[in-house]
Amino acid sequence: MSEATGGENVYLVFRRQDAAAPLTEAGSVDAKNAELAKIYARENYARRKRTEELVVVPKTAMESLGEVPYGGTLEKEYRENRGYENVEGFTA
Repeated sequence: MSEATGGENVYLVFRRQDAAAPLTEAGSVDAKNAELAKIYARENYARRKRTEELVVVPKTAMESLGEVPYGGTLEKEYRENRGYENVEGFTA
């Protein structure tokens, strides 16, 4: 199950361990159609671990947002105390 075919037959598999758990990426399968992808996903990703739900999505249906200009993990300036540097009587 690899992506050697160029991506047109690749399906991404997402797994939910229990009802309260989030969907997490389990891996991918290479199948000729969606029905085979479901069978391959069940055999490869639900057989050994407890699985509440499997979601199979064609890789071609996934869209990237690209660079996200807001938020992000590196822009955490609000956590720094630089705003207090100019206040008299207060040492940051």
